[in-house]
Amino acid sequence: TTDSGVIQQNQERLYRKVTAAVEDFTFYDEITVPGAETLLITYGVTARAAKVAAEEMTAVGTPVSLLTLKTLWPVPEALIRQKAAGYRRILVVEMNLGQYVREIRRILGEQKVTFLGRMNGTLIPPSGIKESIING
Repeated sequence: TTDSGVIQQNQERLYRKVTAAVEDFTFYDEITVPGAETLLITYGVTARAAKVAAEEMTAVGTPVSLLTLKTLWPVPEALIRQKAAGYRRILVVEMNLGQYVREIRRILGEQKVTFLGRMNGTLIPPSGIKESIING
């Protein structure tokens, strides 16, 4: 085989190996609040603001749960399906134009998934997340 053929075979083998073991190296934090109808899914720099927003909403009587992904690839599909089960609404909060929300929508199919993102250099504040939760 050619060098490019060997490289492609190695890449495919590594891809299969990594995706087969995704549960072994998937890391996340979660706050599960009884009675919550909304689950925030976030990662990276938006995690702290999402946690504050979830805590503040819960404190005023609108319970909100939080899933903070620390492993983004390979996409932890089984984890996301499991954690999102039973929620009326999923709000994905990310500091980009929605690249990861597409994955969440693909995984969750018909489940309602909304998006809050920003790509202008300013962080999304907890107040912006709370507004998205309220106005849905």
